[in-house]
Amino acid sequence: MFSAFFRSMRQQEVPVHREPITDSPTAREILDYGNRCMDTYKQIIEMNKQIATDIRQTTRLLTNAMPRPQQIRTCPSNHDLVLYTAIGGNCDVCNRIVFVGEQVMDCRSCNWYMCARCARNNGFTIINQPSMANLINQLFPQQAPAPAPSTELYTFDIPLNGQGFDDFITQLTQTLNEIAPIAQEDVVVSPTEAQIDDACVVMPARDAVDRDYLCPIDLYTITDDESVMKIKHCGHVFRENNLRELFTRDVRCPMCRFDIRDHVEEGTGLD
Repeated sequence: MFSAFFRSMRQQEVPVHREPITDSPTAREILDYGNRCMDTYKQIIEMNKQIATDIRQTTRLLTNAMPRPQQIRTCPSNHDLVLYTAIGGNCDVCNRIVFVGEQVMDCRSCNWYMCARCARNNGFTIINQPSMANLINQLFPQQAPAPAPSTELYTFDIPLNGQGFDDFITQLTQTLNEIAPIAQEDVVVSPTEAQIDDACVVMPARDAVDRDYLCPIDLYTITDDESVMKIKHCGHVFRENNLRELFTRDVRCPMCRFDIRDHVEEGTGLD
């Protein structure tokens, strides 16, 4: 049925002769088309402006039609509220934390108050609301710093270059030495030769360490024909020259930090 219907429709179709488009649009036609597009664009903009205006008017009407919340001017027991400095707690309107020293509208008889923000929203005026920093300073007042000890005032004329600049550096160095004397050098503590002989033993390397043994001080391999020094207490072995040079400025084993001055020969300790 449907196939016969479509077959009859194709037989009734009249062929349309379409001539190929050979003429290009003129500049005038292109300009007219651009103007029509611009007019359409302007119409769309005007429609959007009108829609925005309608939305604003509708929103204003709905807002005005909504019932406004009644301002809170008294406590729940209809007592007048007075300005008060809070001890700390929570606002009875918004439950916000109220810090010590904040200004609130309060009813002392009911122990009921509203914070400064709620008070302003309900038509009250609170002036000079203290900041958090001021509240902390009130709670924990800082002691006045002790006056600095009087010091002698040093003044210098600072030239930019030449001999005067060298004289200025010399004068400045001398003054600094007077104000803050140069610290003494660190005291070097080193063991005596007797303490080294008591705490260490010297022996050939072949009798003390294996082949390819590295001295822990210089990290070089110790050969069999060299002499090594062994600390008796801990058993650590080093190239003799390295350890003796270390003992000129230190008294401890570089591996375990044992003080060789504390060495006690077995059998000679105190009972």
